[in-house]
This record gives sequence, structure tokens and C-alpha cells, in this order.
Amino acid sequence: MPANLPPHYYELERQFRAEKNLRRRLEIAKELFAIMPKHKGTDKLQAEMKAKISKLKKQIQSSKKHGETHREDFTHIEKEGAGQVIIIGPPNSGKSTIVGGLTNAKVIIADYPYSTLKPITGMMQYEDIQIQLIDTPPISPEFTEKYIPELTRKADFVVITIDATSPGNLEEMEYLFQYFKEKDVHFHRNPSKESFEETRKHKKAEIFITHIDEPGGGGAVDVFSEFYGELLDVYGLSIPQAMGVKEFKNNLFKSLGIIRTYCKERGKPPDLSDPVILYVGDTVNDMALEIHKDFAYNLKFAKIWGKGVYDGQMVAGDYQLNDGDIVELHI
Repeated sequence: MPANLPPHYYELERQFRAEKNLRRRLEIAKELFAIMPKHKGTDKLQAEMKAKISKLKKQIQSSKKHGETHREDFTHIEKEGAGQVIIIGPPNSGKSTIVGGLTNAKVIIADYPYSTLKPITGMMQYEDIQIQLIDTPPISPEFTEKYIPELTRKADFVVITIDATSPGNLEEMEYLFQYFKEKDVHFHRNPSKESFEETRKHKKAEIFITHIDEPGGGGAVDVFSEFYGELLDVYGLSIPQAMGVKEFKNNLFKSLGIIRTYCKERGKPPDLSDPVILYVGDTVNDMALEIHKDFAYNLKFAKIWGKGVYDGQMVAGDYQLNDGDIVELHI
């Protein structure tokens, strides 16, 4: 079966071969794997790229252990967990409160602007997985850190925050959209994913109105829905009062486009403690490859417990999996 690689793949591959920086090589390798079609014709290519990614991770870890120093580069933050979500917004719009309240990250929460001086990451628990949140310095006409657009391009999903009680919040939002437009970053409800470059320029995003529990904040969701509702979904959120927190977590999980699948060995109960994270539309073959390349090469069939099947139903490698499916691989 032919690989049918997209045209942009070959340009990225050329960049990968020429790149000397380990972190940048790892980033390009992940991008190559992401745009690679997932079918039998690319099984070997997928396995080779996964091996390269693993090797690069080990090399980076080794360089850290041996005391090699690197100039702090905020244009790249290593992705952890099931997905990376960047939180952007004007000063005092609640970014740090969200990250501090939903993760163990040590953020600075203050009633004065620009208290966040650099990106801060934390892991948010969602049921049995973790999602990485990134708190960022504010977007404003006075000053915006130059690395934020690039950091936003690389994230899996974007949360835009705005303070419900800020007198100039509509102007703040207008400036934010204009700023990113000038940087060729555009926010959408359902952006096109036709190419890698498109996914960098057109980001899936949602607007969260913070401080909705405070006086004067009650109608802000309706106001912003009227102005921006055709472009993005708009929600209310108050971390201190736990208003909209469950919806916030659910929205992030759904917007990442991921599913959780679980392994089962023959004659044993499934392992529900360590889900295999895949993307919506992924198949049994994709799960096998994620576990180990030999599983994918030698897969005969699988048995499924989950949605739309009877318990233990036998399926082929091209069967599309659903969130929560339990899979018994037979090789």
C-alpha cells in the first residue's frame, strides 16, 4: 500500500535532517508523526518516527543530567499529559487563577497587572488523565511578550479569558484578536486541519468569561456571545466559587479530540489505571502501534468491550475505537 504522504511532509523532513538543536528536532519529529497518514502503508514509517522521537527525548534528558545549559526559550514548552492547553488574555483576566486553582502549579495571583512574567505550566486532572495548562503573561497594547504567538501556534487548544467586570473588556478582546491576526494566528470553533501549517495558523479556541460571580459580571457571557458567538463558543467561569468548572474541564477534553482506550490481557481483567490516549477516528491498528511497533506488525484481530459492540466482539485492525473502549489485542 502506498504511503500517500502529504506534500508538506517532505519539507518538514528536510528541516528535520538539517536541524541541529535537539528540542527543535523533537518538535519537528512530532509534527511529522502527526501529519503522517495512519494506515498499513505507513506502519514502518510510523514505527521509525516513534523510535526517533523516543531517542530524542532520551538525548534531551541525558543532556539535562549532565548539566548542559540552554538559554531559556519560551517559544517551546514540552507537551505533557493528554494534551496542551494555552490560556491567553488581557491583564487580570483570571489566567493564573484558573491554572492555580485547577493544578498544583505555583502561580502568582495578584490584583495588579503583569504579575505573570513567564509561562507557568500545571497538570489538570480530568477523570483518569491529566491535561497540561499553560498560564501566560498578558496581552495588552502596553506590552506583550514576543514568544506568545509561537507558543500559541504549538498548543493543542486555546482558552481565551476575559474579566466580566473590566470596564473595557470588549476593547481588550478586540485588541487581542487584532494582535494575533497581525501575527497570522486566527481563532475558530472548528478550524481546518488540511495541513500542518493550517493547524499552526488556525487554532481551535473558546472564550471563558471570568469573575462572573462578582457584582456587574452576570450579563457578560450574553454580551460576549452576541459579539463573538458566531466565531467561538462563550462560557462563564469562576474558580473561587466553582462555577462552570465541570463544564470547563469537559470542554477541554472534548476540544482536544482525544479518546481513552484500555488494554486487556487474555483471561485477565482490564487495566483501567493507565489509558492509552488516541485521537477521535483512530483504530485498533493505531492503538497497537502506540503500545509497541511489534504489536502493530503482528496484529491478527482484537476483541472489544465498549460502545456499539457486544462484549468481546471480534474486530479487525481498521475498527475505529471510541472513548472508554477496552481492547484485547491478539497477535
